[in-house]
Amino acid sequence: SPCVPVDCASISEAIKRVERLRRHDVAMNHEVLLLPGVYEEDIVIKTEEFDRSQLTIRAAFADKGATVRLASPSSANTPCVRVAPSAEDTKVDTIVCLEGIRFEHSSAGCDIWTGNCGVMVSGPGTRVRVSNCKITSDTGRGLVVSTQATLELTNSTIVDCAATGLYVGDRGTRASVSCCNVVRNGFGSTGRAGGEPPVPNGHSGVYVESSMCWIEDTLLAGNSLTGLSVVRSGFVNISCSDILENGQAEPILVEDAHDAQNRLNGMETRGGVVEG
Repeated sequence: SPCVPVDCASISEAIKRVERLRRHDVAMNHEVLLLPGVYEEDIVIKTEEFDRSQLTIRAAFADKGATVRLASPSSANTPCVRVAPSAEDTKVDTIVCLEGIRFEHSSAGCDIWTGNCGVMVSGPGTRVRVSNCKITSDTGRGLVVSTQATLELTNSTIVDCAATGLYVGDRGTRASVSCCNVVRNGFGSTGRAGGEPPVPNGHSGVYVESSMCWIEDTLLAGNSLTGLSVVRSGFVNISCSDILENGQAEPILVEDAHDAQNRLNGMETRGGVVEG
């Protein structure tokens, strides 16, 4: 288990080292440890490199944690962490765990659909477990899970993101959220030098689109639009949670099945569904 920065200078270097070791020793579980500190980098985890195994990146000392900060990315609309296969249609069986880390995201660009977020998870068979983490972004979304990936989010906080705190999108995508806080998200960003337009105000804490999400023991509060929005055949089961003091009067926005233009890829879709 490489320890950063003792064995490797960066998290990305440690992941590449584990990839090389795995080619000679196909163990089921791999781990990267982070000593307390601030690591300024963008991390790419290619899930096919860990097919049929688990990669854990965690703070070496749970009480002190570690920070991953994206402050000067090499290209616009870059996440702090991207967990995905190299090719979008590649199917894998990979588990990636992120534990005890604070993600501070700030990227050039304003396209929240192509990577301007703190943590981005995608791809069939990609399973990511985020626990005891804090995610912020002053230029985009907090956490995005899409294209048939699976997320387990526990004991974590998504706060002060310019756009949606947690976005769950695409058919076949699933997320479970337990014992979390999704607060103060969606108030937009300020424009950057060079005339780059800002991310506009008006986003939800959690946005579930054409996917499934289970939420329990979670606080959705103080977000710009709603605490929770469920659209385009999205399904949410929510229990033992508080949704309060969000910008819109209705704490939950559920798209009606008869809304105009309610189509997805040319097919008719149902409205959103909420249980609990």
